Amino acid sequence: MTARDLRWGAAGFLATSLLILASAAPPLIAMLASPLARL
Repeated sequence: MTARDLRWGAAGFLATSLLILASAAPPLIAMLASPLARL
């Protein structure tokens, strides 16, 4: 494992987690906002 391998691994991990967050965020936001909207 070189430093470049570690950097690419970290970049790939960050990109994957960002994609997962982006796909999971809208339903989570809607779920959190719906009780607030009813107030």
